[in-house]
Amino acid sequence: MIDENAYNKKIVYLQKHNPKIVDYFKDIILLLDKYIEVEEKIINSAGQLAIVSNYLYLNNNVILHSLKKDELIIFADLVYELFQIDYWYCETVLSHYPDFSFPINEISRQIYRLANSLKSIKKGKLILQFCFGITNKTQLIYTLKLFDTIGFYSPGFLIDFLNVIQNKLKNLPWEIFKQWSSRGMDLITSSRVEEAVSFFKLESRNSRRMLNHNYVVLADMKNILNIYSSSLAGKTMSILGLELSSFGLKTPYTDGKSVFLPPEIKYFKEIDLNERIYTALSAHQAAAISMGTYSFNLKEIDFLGELRDRYGTQLPSIIDNVRKHYRKRADSIRELPSGEIVVTFPSKRKLTVLETDHEKLFFSFPVPDFAGELFNLIENVRIAYKLSYK
Repeated sequence: MIDENAYNKKIVYLQKHNPKIVDYFKDIILLLDKYIEVEEKIINSAGQLAIVSNYLYLNNNVILHSLKKDELIIFADLVYELFQIDYWYCETVLSHYPDFSFPINEISRQIYRLANSLKSIKKGKLILQFCFGITNKTQLIYTLKLFDTIGFYSPGFLIDFLNVIQNKLKNLPWEIFKQWSSRGMDLITSSRVEEAVSFFKLESRNSRRMLNHNYVVLADMKNILNIYSSSLAGKTMSILGLELSSFGLKTPYTDGKSVFLPPEIKYFKEIDLNERIYTALSAHQAAAISMGTYSFNLKEIDFLGELRDRYGTQLPSIIDNVRKHYRKRADSIRELPSGEIVVTFPSKRKLTVLETDHEKLFFSFPVPDFAGELFNLIENVRIAYKLSYK
């Protein structure tokens, strides 16, 4: 039975303010009338669902499911409120709602709070989808609260935190995860946001220790490596992660001002050994500066004349060798009046070659890459030998 008075008032209101949804509203009322008495509260809920139906597909079975669980009004309220925030969040709840084995009123407040935290976040839908993949009610409520808390203090970190959970903590037992994440929440709710973010990103030694992770991250070693590398190089050096490399290199190197190292080291099970790798890598790069690798001077080599006399017919012209080396990758290779050679790539990026004596030496040989690798090998052995006596 339908409350005709409330029903007619709602029809008049919708026809005046939102005529597009009148048919949706009537269909929902007819569906509900088959199972329950359609009172004013139910009519209002049907109006909310009709608004949603105008934009999203709302399966009748989902409505009947809420009716069967005796939570139609709460369900309609939540769906409508989420729709006001972002219809993608509304769609996510609609698609997962039939899988909830517990009353939705037990998590509706947490869902709404998290959705509010996510409204300024791109891909926020992924976080709700992750949460709804948790079937245990207690764990789901805790996870919703966890993301909501992080979102309140540091919304920009939410997606990164999701990536940490999915990529590094995937098989972590729940009790360990809860203990670990609770410590992070204590930090962030104490206004120690930066420290908490570092904790959640597993950059904190204490964070990794709680999870029994034995790898070492660069952030832990940066300060001491700064001092150590500056001492070895004989000048002020900074330590940076390879992700900041403008050259996109994947292996440690130095540009003479900074030493670029991997963001984390996990070769060994022992933390101390992983820390020693960082020390060795930074020492090698810094020592290359103080031991003359980058101050190489072609004019000081006294065997070039002998090389030309012995292999003169086999040694290529440097400019011809540059052209041969880059011809398959470059759009053009030009020699400037200054003597510099500029290589232009299809991406329009330009590279000035032969700026260093190293390049001039390497391009003096038929296979420059091999000459460069051989030089680096010998230099690495020389530096390692000298460092072993320090």
